[in-house]
Amino acid sequence: MPAVEKVFLAQLWRIERRLLERARPCLKEAGVPMRAVIFLAHVETYPYPSNLAEALGLPPARVSQILGELEARGWIERHPDPEDRRRARLVRTAKGQKVLEAAGRCLGAVAREALAALSEDEQKALMRALEKLEAHL
Repeated sequence: MPAVEKVFLAQLWRIERRLLERARPCLKEAGVPMRAVIFLAHVETYPYPSNLAEALGLPPARVSQILGELEARGWIERHPDPEDRRRARLVRTAKGQKVLEAAGRCLGAVAREALAALSEDEQKALMRALEKLEAHL
């Protein structure tokens, strides 16, 4: 792999790790594991366990285990799908929504802290570059 790709991937990975490390104390204080945040954030877009597993790139058995944990905490519920009652549709509960909002505050504070290192013009340029990369992928 050419050097620029290695540097790009390594920097993305390091930034992600550092952001998550900085968010971890706030999330722990709020009682929210990071995996719960990821699942709660994706339930509306991927309301079926199989779709969620595929979207997150996780084995269905692992997704089922984590969903069981979230369900036990009262953060999600499984409802019969109105179109196919054999399927369970995942629904984030009001309690799950509050947990997701608390996590959002933690992650938002970390993002604001990180972005404070950039000028407003640099932030705008970064956002444009990220949007372009995301659209390309």
